[in-house]
Amino acid sequence: MRRKSKTTDISKMERTVKSFAGLRASLFDEFDKLRNGITDPTVANAVARMASEITKSAIAEINALKVQIRLGDEERAKVKAITDGTDAK
Repeated sequence: MRRKSKTTDISKMERTVKSFAGLRASLFDEFDKLRNGITDPTVANAVARMASEITKSAIAEINALKVQIRLGDEERAKVKAITDGTDAK
């Protein structure tokens, strides 16, 4: 059974700082809630999985940037066309 969110208006929700410092702070907040019995392990596990996916996404972006830095202008333009979906096949 799905749990209904207490707040449906996102403008009224507590926002996470969109940085790795904010991500760590959110994880430690969730850890504290778990240790103090405010949340349950299922919610804490879901938060940890989300944090893992955010981290994987950032790593993939960094790796893509590293590849682009190594490429010359012509190769970089080809990669951009492919990723933008504008390459002529």
